[in-house]
Amino acid sequence: MCKLLLQPHSLLVLDEPTNHLDMRSKDVLKQALMQYDGTLILVSHDRDFLQGLTNRVFEFRGGNVKQHFGDVNEYLRDRKVGSFKQIEEGTRDKGQETREEQPTTSVVEKDKKKKKENQLKEIQNQISKHERRIEKLETEIKTIDEKLMHPEAYAEIMNNKETFANYEKLKKQLEEEMKKWEELQGKLAI
Repeated sequence: MCKLLLQPHSLLVLDEPTNHLDMRSKDVLKQALMQYDGTLILVSHDRDFLQGLTNRVFEFRGGNVKQHFGDVNEYLRDRKVGSFKQIEEGTRDKGQETREEQPTTSVVEKDKKKKKENQLKEIQNQISKHERRIEKLETEIKTIDEKLMHPEAYAEIMNNKETFANYEKLKKQLEEEMKKWEELQGKLAI
């Protein structure tokens, strides 16, 4: 890193840049990074965000570094897993095994797959619900923030305990919704 600072380089190092971003902000950030001409070193567990941004994946495991060419989905296919969680656990995704390894699909396996698909749909529905709530709360907070920029409105809001309490309540609700959204995103990545 010190050597990089000695000469001008176009390098961005980002660690979990999508944490605490709403969906629109995440999309804007991704578009900006896709247009960036320099080198990008990105650490993220958000597979949707990584898709299309990466052309190499570096795996740090057991004191070694292994380079994989392609995006994050190609990396997971190469590893024959469906998620990062499976890599951590050292398990293979049944759907990614080679043909000679694939067992015949039983009714139980089909039921498990269907149940998992239903769980993923439910998680995605919950994520959408929280995103709508987050967007609504952000709009309400933005409206109050814009009022706070004007000195007379600022004094009025600060002196009105009910309005100020409502403002603080909205900010707390937004924080709670963001935490729930992050938890659901984590479940979706598993």
